[in-house]
Amino acid sequence: MNTIAVGLAAIGPDHEKPAGLNVSWSPRDPEVAARKARKAAMHAAMVVTVEALAQYVRTITKLPRFGPLTDKWNSRSPKPSTAERFSELAELLFVPAPSEKGAAGYETRFRTACVALLIHWRNRHVHSDSNAELTYQEKQLIHSRDDHIREAYAGLDVDQLFGDFKQNRPTLKEATTLIAMSIQEVRAMDEAVYACSDAADVQAWLDHYKLTERIDKIRRESKTEKQRASILRMLGTHAPHLKPWYEKYFPETIGIAP
Repeated sequence: MNTIAVGLAAIGPDHEKPAGLNVSWSPRDPEVAARKARKAAMHAAMVVTVEALAQYVRTITKLPRFGPLTDKWNSRSPKPSTAERFSELAELLFVPAPSEKGAAGYETRFRTACVALLIHWRNRHVHSDSNAELTYQEKQLIHSRDDHIREAYAGLDVDQLFGDFKQNRPTLKEATTLIAMSIQEVRAMDEAVYACSDAADVQAWLDHYKLTERIDKIRRESKTEKQRASILRMLGTHAPHLKPWYEKYFPETIGIAP
């Protein structure tokens, strides 16, 4: 997105298309055309990002551990929106039960609300009659971290962000920052999804990825002193997020469950 913005910024009043670029381009005012193109690119980037977030939620919640959550969604009327599904999945991942030591904390809840804002903004782009909006609690949550957001995200102003959302006029900074927050959120969710509290959790993941058979094969075909290194290499290739949890809960002297 930034590269597109830089390229469009180079277009001046007398700009001509490069030789050999086989497209029709003869705007009356190249600078106006560049501004319109940048706006279209921002909108497209926001839409594509939200579609990817929706697909991510659909994929993650196919895991058996999220059965109760999807059952709850399926029983609700009306069905939960993409923003609601994303927020509820994030809350489930980032607010562990007190007994779950080492699970992800929820210190970045404001970021989840910002992702919800991006989803709502996408809806306003795609559906002209959309009145998608953050909840009062989500707005307050973002406002409560406005100093942190300004410092961590290159001066992003929360009040201006909300004002531009109301007017449906995102700035380049707002669009790229919300997309960056979405990427950060999904990376954190990936880490939380793989968090294991005991060996049974690790075993469940191994079964899910059908890696138990691979481990058994390594144990059968490798010398005892080389088995663990071979297993860890295999996990590093096929399930890198699972590797540290296997190392933690399956010490070298303990075999995999039959």
